Amino acid sequence: MGEKVLSYHDILLRQEDLELLRGPQWLNDQVIAFYFEYLLREKHQDGPAFVSGATSFFMANGGAADVKQTVASMRLAERPLVFFAVNNNPFVDVAEGGSHWSLLTFWRGRFFHCDSAAGLNRSVAQQLAAQVGPHLASGSASKVVDAKTVQQVNGYDCGVHVMANARALAGALCTTPP
Repeated sequence: MGEKVLSYHDILLRQEDLELLRGPQWLNDQVIAFYFEYLLREKHQDGPAFVSGATSFFMANGGAADVKQTVASMRLAERPLVFFAVNNNPFVDVAEGGSHWSLLTFWRGRFFHCDSAAGLNRSVAQQLAAQVGPHLASGSASKVVDAKTVQQVNGYDCGVHVMANARALAGALCTTPP
């Protein structure tokens, strides 16, 4: 483990996390989790929920009771908007796996998927939606709609796209009346 560089609420960044920002590198869960925490604390305190990749992964692969408890403890059903960082790690026993990030958004009873690699994470997003959908709002569908989004031009900017899409959508949708 590298040197601790920043502790921000529930997020700890180490030197190796910051090195990823020099590029061209694939961003890890800690960097995305930090940015989600920043958006929550500094920009949208009373609005959306931002769910880290680790928590999204747990909910996509966990048992129904664990998912229900996690959704309840995070009070996600009370939020007008929920953002999930989605990773395509196929191995539940490997914490730092996968090769692509995308953003799953729950808004007004529907799921929208922003994937900068033409739907590479669609099945993972559908799995997550199927797990959390029944617990977010009564009668909410777990169908995932592919949102039109800018496509990455390399193999490592997916995390940047997740963060940029979350920021833009939170800014736009949190000011939109119901």
